[in-house]
Amino acid sequence: MSAVISMSLLRTQGIEHFNRKDYLSALACIEEYLHAYPDDHEILNLNARVLDSLGRAEEALNRVDRCLQVKPNNVNDLCNRATLLSRLVRREEALSCLEQILAMEPGRVDILIKQAQLLHHVGQRENALQCAQQAVRTAPSDLTALNMRGMILDDMERREEALADFLAILKVDPNYADAITNRGIIHGRNGEFRNALACYDQSLSIKPHQDNAVYNRAVVRLVLGDWLRGFVEFESRWKLFPHEAQRLSRLAPRWTGRQDLSGKTILLHHEQGYGDTLQFSRYAGLVKGLGAQVILAVPAGLKKLMQTLPGSPQIVSEGEPVPPHDYHCPLMSLPLAFGTTPSSVPAPIPYLRADPAAVAIWRERLNARTRPRIGVVWSGRQFPPINRARDMSLRTVRMLFSLEADFVCLHTDIAPDERSELAAIPNVSWLGQELKDFADTAALIENLDLVISVDSAVAHLAGALGKPVWLMNRYASCWRWLLERTDSPWYPTMRLFRQKTLGDWTGVVRDVLGEAKAFIGRAACGTVARYSRGDTGSKLPQDIIVILQEALDQHNRGQLVAAIATYNRVLTFDPRQFDALHYLGVALAQSGRCQEALVPLTKALEHQPNNAVVRNHYGNALAGLGRFGEAIESYERASQCNGELADSHYNCGVAWTALGRQQVALECYSKAIALDPHYAQAHNNLGSILADLGEPAEALLAYQRAIDAKPLFADPLLIWECMRKRWKAMSARSRSIPLTPKHTGMQDSSSSLTATSRPGGACMSTDGTSRVSSSSEDLRTNRHGPASNPSTERLS
Repeated sequence: MSAVISMSLLRTQGIEHFNRKDYLSALACIEEYLHAYPDDHEILNLNARVLDSLGRAEEALNRVDRCLQVKPNNVNDLCNRATLLSRLVRREEALSCLEQILAMEPGRVDILIKQAQLLHHVGQRENALQCAQQAVRTAPSDLTALNMRGMILDDMERREEALADFLAILKVDPNYADAITNRGIIHGRNGEFRNALACYDQSLSIKPHQDNAVYNRAVVRLVLGDWLRGFVEFESRWKLFPHEAQRLSRLAPRWTGRQDLSGKTILLHHEQGYGDTLQFSRYAGLVKGLGAQVILAVPAGLKKLMQTLPGSPQIVSEGEPVPPHDYHCPLMSLPLAFGTTPSSVPAPIPYLRADPAAVAIWRERLNARTRPRIGVVWSGRQFPPINRARDMSLRTVRMLFSLEADFVCLHTDIAPDERSELAAIPNVSWLGQELKDFADTAALIENLDLVISVDSAVAHLAGALGKPVWLMNRYASCWRWLLERTDSPWYPTMRLFRQKTLGDWTGVVRDVLGEAKAFIGRAACGTVARYSRGDTGSKLPQDIIVILQEALDQHNRGQLVAAIATYNRVLTFDPRQFDALHYLGVALAQSGRCQEALVPLTKALEHQPNNAVVRNHYGNALAGLGRFGEAIESYERASQCNGELADSHYNCGVAWTALGRQQVALECYSKAIALDPHYAQAHNNLGSILADLGEPAEALLAYQRAIDAKPLFADPLLIWECMRKRWKAMSARSRSIPLTPKHTGMQDSSSSLTATSRPGGACMSTDGTSRVSSSSEDLRTNRHGPASNPSTERLS
């Protein structure tokens, strides 16, 4: 009798522990009880729910299967089995469970919605839509069914119908947060980002804890350039992928930018695609500069190329053991750690390099160059939610091949029909089968004059190599390309060609075609020296003045690639022309090609060794190469040549800061301010150093002066506000002030150039569930369904 009472007590205690969410204690009681009573269906079900709550889905599934042995065809057990199979990404089996339930209970709307969701996940969009429509017909007032149908219609690019479903929901329930979020997604897909932001704000005011809406708002903030807030909210991505977050939890503690890395080892690791890894690997050198030993984990196809990164981080790839480390940080969290804004992007181009031996092999493989050689990419790696908006067909891009140029298809693989179509075009080569990894592709790109690509890893690679690259960009742009810009802060040699209307690739290709004709024409001009003159003292011929002014105009508009080509045209006529040499060096340095910039700047200094502005720009090129000691010498020489040049003192301060000599930098910024009291960047950097030195009152004053000098100067506005709010909580020596971003860019002495010899320088939301917006490929698109998100739904 006592044994029976003991087992009954265990049963009761297990239920009570579960209700109190003490799952480990519940599990101990339940499993002991089931040894004596293995066929108690209620406790078997509870056992599955406990295991599920502990994240042990496989074991929970075994318990549900045991439930079905005790009670075959139990609908509740079949529902739980479908949920667990979905969570384990065994979707076909989950669909089979749902079919069994519908065979027994054909009119169950919740099961129809789950079926629509799963069919949607496996790419059967038409079948998914039929299920959703059946659910709506069965229960026209069921808002969850309408929401699911709207989601599927949106993914099928039937956005007007999708929007009608969401608006129908909001007529019934204006506070239906998921429909508001989904409406925001459609605005985002249509490039209406401010309307999308308003929807996310409204949805989150009604239902604050929506990870999907927070993530979607982050992406919109990023595309609008609000990176300080955007990158903070971008961290919500880990909540959308709990399995990924769980994997990361097994690594060392996360580095957020606040912990001291001196003498520590940090693991930086990729989390998404090749392009993201190529883009954000630039931060490895900055992390090393904080005193850390850096381990960089990358996809296998990038391992060889990443070994060329500055600072020589230790590179590991899939399948290799992760070395011991003190901290870890995902690559796409580094902009947050460094406080990156659009005006402070680290762009030390090139930061990746091709192997010279491999470049030479490809040079021989391609034979002699007789006309411009252009690489082309019209689609990226296949991932359907992104491909539909980002990619175009070979047929659409084919008009480019009418140009007088040789084209190289940079795809590593193309469809059989495209291969046969390319084979019929005489000036196009496809060498993809010879490209084993990205190091091979880099070596091939180094033999090209220009790369034209959709938003793909190849575009990032060309940009990281410092090659001219033209990006054909979709209308609802990925956040990293911002809005309305034709250039990119990430890649100085990149030019953007945007769709003017949604889906209009033909217009983009026409724009590229027109500019490419001009590019080819300039290249042709540069190969023939029609005029040569060694006397730099005589008056310039009018045709050279016109070309030089064209270069300066291009330079002022930020068209660096075009300006560089045009300066070189001038130098073809007159290799000693001072302005062309000077500003060619400036443009090359601004493009990140600092080593190349030293050549024309050195020649310019041979003509005018005491020109302070050229000395200043020469120092900028040296600083861009990390040669800060030599840069400081050049800035000091510039100050000797012209004691009134505030830029040389400012840049000297930036270089001393890079060397960790804050007190000396402080003096330099003070000298720059003495010469130019309205020098906003100098006030800003002065404030950052004062805050670092534990002088918050003086720092606040410096930030205020930066704001007064330049009211829209974003960095001090944000930092000043942070410091003001934390004023009372700060100790006199506090180092927790959010000091980044600093304005650390080298300063030119003029904002425009003139000739001649001028001195100067979505995730759709559902009831408790989410899927990630495909307006950005920042994450693998999360396709969770409406009423039954398997990552959040609890077993019943």
